[in-house]
Amino acid sequence: MAFQEMPFDYNATKGLSMASAANAGQLGNLPGVTSMGMGYDVNGLYASPESLLGQPLFDFGSELDTIEIENRSYTFPRVMHVHTYFHSDFKQDVSKEIEEYREKMGQHVGVSGRYKLFSASLNVDFTTTDQQLTEITYSATRESHVLWYISLPGAASLRAMLRRDFRDDLNNPNMPAMELFRRYGPYYVSEAAVGGRLDYSAASKTLKMESSESLSTTAEMSYKALVGEIKIEHGSEMEKQVNSFRSNSTIRLTATGGKPGMTDRILHGPDSQLAFSQWAESLLDYATLMDFSTESLQPIWALADKPERRAELEDAFPEFMKQSQQSIPKVDKVLLMDARPPMVKAGEDSGSGASEDLAVFNPSTSNGYKMVGQFGQRNHASVADGHAPIFKDLFDLGVLKAPVGWQRVWDDAGSGKSKDYACWRAIPPQGYRALGDVMMLATSGYNPPNLPDYVCVHQSLCADVQTLQNRVWWDKGTGARKDVSLWQPGAGGAVASSCFVGVPNYNNPPNAGDIERLRGSVACVKTSAIASTQEMKTVLSQHQGMEALMAKL
Repeated sequence: MAFQEMPFDYNATKGLSMASAANAGQLGNLPGVTSMGMGYDVNGLYASPESLLGQPLFDFGSELDTIEIENRSYTFPRVMHVHTYFHSDFKQDVSKEIEEYREKMGQHVGVSGRYKLFSASLNVDFTTTDQQLTEITYSATRESHVLWYISLPGAASLRAMLRRDFRDDLNNPNMPAMELFRRYGPYYVSEAAVGGRLDYSAASKTLKMESSESLSTTAEMSYKALVGEIKIEHGSEMEKQVNSFRSNSTIRLTATGGKPGMTDRILHGPDSQLAFSQWAESLLDYATLMDFSTESLQPIWALADKPERRAELEDAFPEFMKQSQQSIPKVDKVLLMDARPPMVKAGEDSGSGASEDLAVFNPSTSNGYKMVGQFGQRNHASVADGHAPIFKDLFDLGVLKAPVGWQRVWDDAGSGKSKDYACWRAIPPQGYRALGDVMMLATSGYNPPNLPDYVCVHQSLCADVQTLQNRVWWDKGTGARKDVSLWQPGAGGAVASSCFVGVPNYNNPPNAGDIERLRGSVACVKTSAIASTQEMKTVLSQHQGMEALMAKL
């Protein structure tokens, strides 16, 4: 086995006793009771005291009950129901789109409709840049340690407990719904899980990850190994996958409840498992509202006296959410392009016997830029007449990848020449496309190119080839058994790269069949994927943590 389950023990008993108590004017001292019946900011944090609104909605009276937990005595309003239930609850959400992730956060909390709730949690879980990037997968591994549940009676019973100021505003037809929602919140806390929660959030560059398992499985194993709930065998495939996940993800760990200041030790410290144990053991001392159920949030309009007012407020809620939420803009320009890099001559066709001359040039690469093809010209000059562009994966998303191999498109076999001449095409990884072919000229043997900086481009950034224009060269006159013509590919809305591809005939111009044969292997980069240096500096300057990247531009 690659991992072994490790036992987890709260070291807590479940015994309790109930007794009546009197403590006029107080809610009692049971952790979590002060959250009950409070208005909640549904655009705030998920299940956190920080998102409670300051206006209490109810007067629960002076009668208190007492509960004994772990030899400690707690009091709470008699109208509330307390149920102790010491257990761990493990949940996961994985989404390929940030908007989908937002919708999932709001599910199963009692709010009907497909709303994107708890938007503030996004900024806690993920950087602004990660929220906006393409090719990022978002995961949240949530472990809740529940000590007890607290719940309120239904709306019919609660109407008699409304505080006067809230009741007057709620039932006042002249109080606009938007103002009421902003003051008190559109929902109140009706049921709460009390204890502590850890959120292990990751924005993962999935194009760079090596994993035979689903991302949800790998994220779960990564978290459980971190806190000591499983042990991963050294050298196992699971260890490899977890390491790949961690190195290609921006990971954040946040805690709700438990001893403060422990998350940094758990995530980064040398004693992660000890820190986790200490955090778990502290839950009774630092218990708080930390999770929701399907009944946790109830609408305030259900508390109104008249059905007409209830309907008015309920109908206004969608507009309230529309006004208070903004869509997250996507950063589609993830490539930098240098259209005029220095060019280095890579060879010429001298001795090939072709009726036309050919010289090919490789672009010089540095500072993370990669080549996608050669530039060719119909002479033997030592200086290039043009340029082949180079590209940079600005956010290191993995949208540029080395080919998995090379396919020979043409060679001069049968020509009888002392030197060898060939055209090679990169074999792209699945989901990627090559942009240009490579000519190997006047070599000894038909060896594939050795170009460590040659890359293919992810298909999401590419457009299919629509035209083959500006013939660069053909091999007429070589006497080779095969024919080849070199043409520059093009497409609407794509970069004019000046690279070339080999077509196995002398069609002039190439026909639709010649273009169709390139589909799935050769493409052009969309202009919409390319950002200027100034554009990227503007984008990066708006986000924290990008100073190092800006310095490299």
